[in-house]
Amino acid sequence: MLIVLVILVFVLLGIADFPELISKKQWKETIILGVFYAGVFILAILQVTRGEIPSPMMAIHYFIDKCLHMSFPPPPG
Repeated sequence: MLIVLVILVFVLLGIADFPELISKKQWKETIILGVFYAGVFILAILQVTRGEIPSPMMAIHYFIDKCLHMSFPPPPG
């Protein structure tokens, strides 16, 4: 039942937001808003179905460690 409610809310939000952007031919804004909606929709569905939501800290740690080649000393203990 909650999945149906989430879908209904996102459809209503899309109906409220997208027609104006499309009629004004603001394609970049439409694409960006669509990407945000898709991301939030996926997170909302995962939350409702009690799925595992990925931790943003793991992605940040990977970026710092592998891409920036920085590491932090282990915590004192």
